[in-house]
Amino acid sequence: MSSHCPDGAKIALSLANLAQKLTATICNLRPEPIVQSFMSTKILHISDLHFGPPFVPAVAEALLQTIPSLAPDAIVASGDLTQRAKREQFEQCRQFFDRLSDIPLLVVPGNHDVPLYRIFERLFKPLALYCEIIHPDLNPVLQVGNVVLAGLDSTAPHSSSSFMIAMGFLSIAITSSTNLAM
Repeated sequence: MSSHCPDGAKIALSLANLAQKLTATICNLRPEPIVQSFMSTKILHISDLHFGPPFVPAVAEALLQTIPSLAPDAIVASGDLTQRAKREQFEQCRQFFDRLSDIPLLVVPGNHDVPLYRIFERLFKPLALYCEIIHPDLNPVLQVGNVVLAGLDSTAPHSSSSFMIAMGFLSIAITSSTNLAM
């Protein structure tokens, strides 16, 4: 499993890595054109793809055919990429993402991306397949022009590690955005 996939022992490292990514990204922004950049940046948000039953390939094809006409600057895919967190479902999703050409992509997992019935995996390595096949970073940061997109893994919202990462993430994001406004 990648070092980016947090478990109880990696909370501090995850927070430090997220803080470093956000700080480095935000420090490189030029404040003058930020408002104009926000106004002209197109972000396409897709969610709940659910590869595996009940996924409908014709709907995915229609989306892939429509995306170029939308001309997004970035795509955010949030949660429930799969129906049951199976390897073949993640592989189908990876193939779908690979067809998005060169559009910057930020992806975060959802609760369906954690195994439901495979108890050992659910307890000890819940996002291993996601990290292996989709992306090793569960809390990605993407800069598109002067817009910073930050994803937050909330697949286990009541666990202490997710809570700590979420609180650290929000603190960093609020501090960083406040500093930009000054």
